[in-house]
Parts: sequence; C-alpha cells; structure tokens
Amino acid sequence: MATINQRAYSYWQSVFGFSDQPANDETVNLYIADTLPSRHSLLKLVRHDDKTFVAVTRPCANQLSLTPESCLPDIESAMSAQNLIWYDDDAMHYFSDTDEQALLRSPNPTNIRQLTEDDANVFDRFHARMPAEDWDEVEPELDNEAVFGHFDQGELCSVADYYRWQQTPFADLGVITAPDCRGRGVGAAVVKALSAHALRRGLVPQYRAQLSNLSSLKISQRLGLQRFGLWTVAVAKT
Repeated sequence: MATINQRAYSYWQSVFGFSDQPANDETVNLYIADTLPSRHSLLKLVRHDDKTFVAVTRPCANQLSLTPESCLPDIESAMSAQNLIWYDDDAMHYFSDTDEQALLRSPNPTNIRQLTEDDANVFDRFHARMPAEDWDEVEPELDNEAVFGHFDQGELCSVADYYRWQQTPFADLGVITAPDCRGRGVGAAVVKALSAHALRRGLVPQYRAQLSNLSSLKISQRLGLQRFGLWTVAVAKT
C-alpha cells in the first residue's frame, strides 16, 4: 500500500472495514456497520488488488439475512430476492501522496485559472459548443464549489469543477472539453490545476470514471492517477 493515497485508504477502510485476509473462500469481506455514507444501506468495493468488500447497515443485513460469513453469491441472491441490483461501477482514482505534494509545488499555466461569475459570457459560449449529452454528464456551473477553465485565444476549451463528495474528505472532480480541443491534453491540464486547488483546501482530489468512458479514463492515465477500486451501491431494480 506504499504508493496508495493514505487519506483515501483510511477513509475507505473506515467504510468497508478492510483487513489483510478475506473472511471466506470467496475472497469477500462483509462488514456490518451502524451507518454508511449518504444514507446508503449496501455498498461494494472491488479494490485494486481484486479483493471484494461489501458494507451493509445492520438493518439491511437483518433484512437480507446476511452475516460476516456471507459470500458474494449469497449476498447477490439475497439482493435479488429483495429486487435489488448493483448500480454501474465507478472506477475511483486518486493521486499518490508523492504526486499530491508535487501538485502543490507546480505553478498553474498562465492559460488556466479559476472562473468566476465575471466569466459568464465566455462560459455560455463554451456551453453552446458542447454536445448536450456531454454537458448533462458533467453539469458544470460557475457557482459550484470551484471551477477552473483552460483558455485558448480567449475562449474556453476545457472546464473542470469539483464538489465535496457525500460528506467525505474527497473533492469529486469533473471535466468537460470542447470536441475540437480533445486529444491535446487540455482536460488533464485543467484537472491538475483544480486538484492543486482542492489540496490547498485540505481535500483529497477524487476522479471517478465509468469503465465505458474511455476519454475520461485517458485523462486519468495522463495524470498518473492510481485506480483505487471499483465502487458501487445497491439500488432498487426498475
């Protein structure tokens, strides 16, 4: 675990009760908690080392008849009986502790800065260039907790923002890049500047991406982010 972000590790350990050894032959650790973040009742994390951890609130464990010895097939069978499924996995990425320190020492490029309400016109022009489905996925707003922009000849070519994620120490990052500016590293550059901003405020930059979003995963690779694991929540089947 030497290269893993220790603040991220400590947080997830508190949620999933990490231990060095799996609880059963299915290599699944099931942790029964009094409460879970954001009123969730059942969470799953497939860690970077391929160990699977499930956290469940005590009432939910009782409802599903789960114990710390329950294996993943038993858990998912009990979920199915209650019309529950796992939502799409999010790949959770973090900077290593060493890379966080390097970010704090790196100056921002002159063409990247924090945006304010005074940038409304240029922000609106950027919005108009974006495909609606791309915009809806990120939904950046100038009044979000922090918004940074990458400029090219006075116009925005990429925007990144973050919000405090589910009462955790994490600054959850989002980025959107104009179609004609993609493939040039501008998205990664603005995320890097935003991440340094989050670190200076005591937060841990967190970059989430679904495995089907290849462009988002490329940004994580450009930045040298480490994948901590795949995280998901149980939801009612519709």
